[in-house]
Amino acid sequence: MLILLIPLLLASFTHLWNPVGFPWIHEDEGHYMRRAMHTLQGLGPQETTSEFDHPFDHPYFGQLFLSSVLNIIGYLDTLPHSFSNDELSIGMFYFAPRLLIGVLAVIDTFLVYKIAERRYNLSVALIASTLFAVMPLSLLLRGVFLDNILLPFLLLSILFAVYSNNDKKQLHNPNGKVLLVVLSGIFFGLSIFTKSPAFTLAPLIGFIIYVNNNKNLRLFALWLIPVAIISAVWPINSILSGQFGEWLEGVVWQAAQRPEKPLSNALIEVTQMDPIFAVLALAGLIYATLLEVQSRKFFITLWLIPYIMFLYAIGWVSYFHWIILLPGFSISGASMMNDLICRIGRGSALRYLLSNTIFVSAIAIIGLMFSIMLITMNVTSSYFDLYSLVVRHLTDNSQDDKTIVGHRWTWAFTWIPLYVFDETVYFEHFNSTAQIKSDKFLLLVDNYVKRHLSGNDIDSKSNLHTLYNNSHAINRVEDESVSHDGDLYPYTFMSQNRGIGRYSPVEIRANY
Repeated sequence: MLILLIPLLLASFTHLWNPVGFPWIHEDEGHYMRRAMHTLQGLGPQETTSEFDHPFDHPYFGQLFLSSVLNIIGYLDTLPHSFSNDELSIGMFYFAPRLLIGVLAVIDTFLVYKIAERRYNLSVALIASTLFAVMPLSLLLRGVFLDNILLPFLLLSILFAVYSNNDKKQLHNPNGKVLLVVLSGIFFGLSIFTKSPAFTLAPLIGFIIYVNNNKNLRLFALWLIPVAIISAVWPINSILSGQFGEWLEGVVWQAAQRPEKPLSNALIEVTQMDPIFAVLALAGLIYATLLEVQSRKFFITLWLIPYIMFLYAIGWVSYFHWIILLPGFSISGASMMNDLICRIGRGSALRYLLSNTIFVSAIAIIGLMFSIMLITMNVTSSYFDLYSLVVRHLTDNSQDDKTIVGHRWTWAFTWIPLYVFDETVYFEHFNSTAQIKSDKFLLLVDNYVKRHLSGNDIDSKSNLHTLYNNSHAINRVEDESVSHDGDLYPYTFMSQNRGIGRYSPVEIRANY
């Protein structure tokens, strides 16, 4: 228990300190919060095209889970419902959701420790969970992403599968084995119900259940039944509600019809963000593959390779899609490092203990130092300043419908005025040819939109020039985050800053 406290305390600090100030607010966090608020308001878990152009892009257990927890803690009761206070910061709306995600990251650290301890040994468990707790790339676990919501369910499924292995301790209690297998299936089904790509870990968990339990087909079927039932809830519900066509269109769009964003680009992104962990992950994967091919006891390869192949096949990969792989990479790197420690300490228990202590201490100190350099930064203040101005102009007590027109990332600005302040707010992409749905509008002109205004990339039927000419500037926000050398580790993590920093300056224009 004392050893387990080390990674848990490290994770508690790195994932719960300054949840609002770091990292930047990604536009997808706004989408998932909008869907959670939609559910929390009693409107159901499934959005329609009036809220989002592709509402069937993901299953909806993520918003069910998030809204349920927010409801339990009385989230809506703690929020202001007017903008009478000039000092009001939008950051408080993100505090509880991000703190919840941080708690999930601490739970993930515990599960990584227990999986590695059961599958390997105590030393690998300590190294893997410490890597997972302190390395800069693990700070991706601080964002409100579906990947972060599904991860504890996925790790629980793996943990129960690993604990169901046939050994002498369980021979006297077959019912306990059945329960572990069923629980593994339930949690794996919930992870798929949160985000469909989790299905790529079926070979890993199915392999553990089937092969490591003497190829027991009955146990494998017991695991597969809850997986199939829970995973089928989403498509079956779309059929029963008469929305199967929309569901099919959304799934096809999500999997195959989005713009090209290949795996190679995402690999470059995560390597830029945390080159040390990326090198360790690659070396660990190669090392694990060589060992597991020889031993035929596949674990790391079935965890990592099917998901990587899936990302390559769909051709649209973002840096946060690597979150599912972080535990596997941490365990593979830890296994490689533990074998190195064993070679150094061969023949001497004292030398082994000393080497192990030095390795773990070095990881904890160096990783924590780098993470502290990042998590103490405030990279969201300018984003929240812009968000506050937008909400203030949308909640002007006129009760008129309004439309936000802008680059796609500004869609994330709709959920607070829509579900907290009960304003009717629409969104329209700046290059859309559709007529906006309200008489009043806010036009958000970032540097991307500005370049299109002065170039030839605007659709000839777009309303952008007309909206720009018929509006006046009411404010302008620039990114005021403290700048750091982006080529210096660990500030390389900021290379994918998706907050206002990438689009600054942003001009707010209105026609009223």
